[in-house]
Amino acid sequence: MNTLRQVKIGARLGLAFATVLLLLTLLGGFGMYQTSQANFYAKDLGTNWLPSIKVIGDIRASLNRARRAGLSHLLESSPEAKLALQKRSEEELGQKLPKLFAQYEPLIASAEEKQSFEKMRSNFQAWLALENKLLQLSSGNASDQEAARQMAVGDSARAFSVITAEAEKLVMINVDGADKSTAAATVSYQQALLVSIGMIALAVLMGAVLAMLVTRSITQPLVTGVAVAEAVAEGDLTTQFDIQGRDEPADLLRALQYMNERLVDIVGQVRLSSDSIATGSAEIA
Repeated sequence: MNTLRQVKIGARLGLAFATVLLLLTLLGGFGMYQTSQANFYAKDLGTNWLPSIKVIGDIRASLNRARRAGLSHLLESSPEAKLALQKRSEEELGQKLPKLFAQYEPLIASAEEKQSFEKMRSNFQAWLALENKLLQLSSGNASDQEAARQMAVGDSARAFSVITAEAEKLVMINVDGADKSTAAATVSYQQALLVSIGMIALAVLMGAVLAMLVTRSITQPLVTGVAVAEAVAEGDLTTQFDIQGRDEPADLLRALQYMNERLVDIVGQVRLSSDSIATGSAEIA
């Protein structure tokens, strides 16, 4: 309290308001930072992990269509049907899948994901060579068709399984990344909530404490000044009071003290003059 009384009221009020405003500014700044963090994780989820999962899903679907076209090609006997199935397979293998690989590559977010993607693409090239050979044999004579059937359930099937396994691994990598991004966004939200509640509570508490201290530092000397003024008005010039601080109320109390002292002097002089007059009158009489 005495420390506050050393500061003028204007500066005291300004300091109190500045403290509360500083806390509110810190609260707002932290809220903006946490909002940007939540936005980052949401953006990461929407522009990286989920698109990656979608593209991998499209790759798997295209691989399955190409695989089915190749197997159907083996079972068909009609040259027209075989030609249609071959075109379908070539469209998936030669056009759609390369485009999907190109779409996925910019979405890679880790060394592990890049390694798995490169393995899948390399294994795809190996399977593509086998699939082209399978379609060629399937269009040949009975001996070639038998070799194609053996390849379909042998080397081609194993190569296809390796590709789909890598695709599944990529899905799991991206699902794990999406889960981590979601968890990070949740943690960011929880931290923002807890810190915001704490800072709001702190701001309210400090505001209440500062309001109480500043109010008391102003009202207490004013109450003393009013009491002195009332005592003087009633003719009591013996009131003693302690003056502390350098603020406006302290200046007011000093002025009242000086006034009280001057009144005492004046009253003393009046009494002295009265006594002198009374003595002179007695001598004359």
